Amino acid sequence: LWLIFSQLFCRSHSWLTSKVSNNDPRVRNAMLIGIYAFNNQSNDKFLFKVSHIKDAHIQIVKGIKFLLEANISRTVCLKREPSPDLDKCNFQPLGKLHKIFNCHFEVWAIPWKHWMKNIFFMCHP
Repeated sequence: LWLIFSQLFCRSHSWLTSKVSNNDPRVRNAMLIGIYAFNNQSNDKFLFKVSHIKDAHIQIVKGIKFLLEANISRTVCLKREPSPDLDKCNFQPLGKLHKIFNCHFEVWAIPWKHWMKNIFFMCHP
């Protein structure tokens, strides 16, 4: 119960976080970890990638917690392709297969251990 309360409390109080540039390489790396988590849990046949990072904050918690708001879009790359490079995957053109989600990602990093993990995400159309 305490864990749920503390997570809700931390998410709702922006004074516990610091704004970071959407172009910060650490934000880009955290976003990549988040999109990999989304793609691994999605039942979609196609991979998604970030189309726009809307907001990025960090919180210091035994490492760095990245709080990210982004739009992700369906690409033309199928999941079954071996080791696809998302940078080389184009977005689906407008039409039947075009799809965009608004997402919130939380990624925890421990830089001195070279470790990063997606701990939460929620997406909606």
